[in-house]
Amino acid sequence: MRLYYDKPLTQEELDSDIPGAILVEMMGDFPQEMNWKDEVIILPYPNKIPDKGLCVFQRYELSLEQE
Repeated sequence: MRLYYDKPLTQEELDSDIPGAILVEMMGDFPQEMNWKDEVIILPYPNKIPDKGLCVFQRYELSLEQE
């Protein structure tokens, strides 16, 4: 699971462990035999989020035609 953020996480965000909470929720919906790994990636806008894998939620980004 990859989580993309526009900026480095604050100490408060790190303390609340948002990636860990998301991972635990997802693990409950899938067989226990699955191996999970989370990865936090800082990718400031206007850098594009790679188009790989399955996207569950993505920030709004202007298309090239709109820029």
